[in-house]
Amino acid sequence: MIPEQVLAALRQRFEALPAPVTIDYFHQGESGIIVPGAPPRSPCPACGPTKETLEDLVGVSPKLRLVTHEFHAEPQLVESWNIERIPALLLRRGGGAPPLRYYGLPQGLFFEVLVEVISAFPAPPAPSAALAEVLDRLTDTVSIVVVGSLRHPAAAQAVASAYQLALFSNKIEATVIEVETFPELVEELGLSELPATIVAGKHGFSGVANTLALAQFAVDAQQSDSPAAPQVAPGSATAIGGGPGAPPVSAPQ
Repeated sequence: MIPEQVLAALRQRFEALPAPVTIDYFHQGESGIIVPGAPPRSPCPACGPTKETLEDLVGVSPKLRLVTHEFHAEPQLVESWNIERIPALLLRRGGGAPPLRYYGLPQGLFFEVLVEVISAFPAPPAPSAALAEVLDRLTDTVSIVVVGSLRHPAAAQAVASAYQLALFSNKIEATVIEVETFPELVEELGLSELPATIVAGKHGFSGVANTLALAQFAVDAQQSDSPAAPQVAPGSATAIGGGPGAPPVSAPQ
């Protein structure tokens, strides 16, 4: 699924990986076994292509390892790791830190961001002094969820900001949701623009904030019931289906 020229570049990229990285992948297999009394399973058309992509990815380096989990067969693990939907990718950290999560197809610019994250995962760079000062003011773990479209370049920037903060701080729980695989979230979350970032489960904004502004918003969300939205890059929020270049909410072809 990943073109050979891309695989060649990835082999070179991951030669410098300082330590092994394990990717946990939750999916729904194609088994026809029906468990008596179990609720019917919804189809997962993105599970197969996601598994193929991940298998290609880990095949470029012996330092990359893929562990595949059957979502419906491992309910305790699903609950323990708080897996809400499939396909799901996890990068688990030690020391009780929350994992980095990704829901949906790892394609396009989102795939490029994931490659960057995996490359930095074993030995993340240190944040700037200003960013470290803000992150040190976090009093507890705070969730940052980014919902975005594979077709929207600004969404990849929002994804990168959330993951960068998670790499900088064990108190950041970063989750990314690729909206083409889960279009129902647009209505469930009341979204009108993408990318959308939701902090602490209830405070959100559209567009792309830089890492310092996003970190400050996370701190403010812990200290206030109505934190002021961060400044975002001009033009980085796009109306859903709102005209040329707007991200559609449909499965990528």
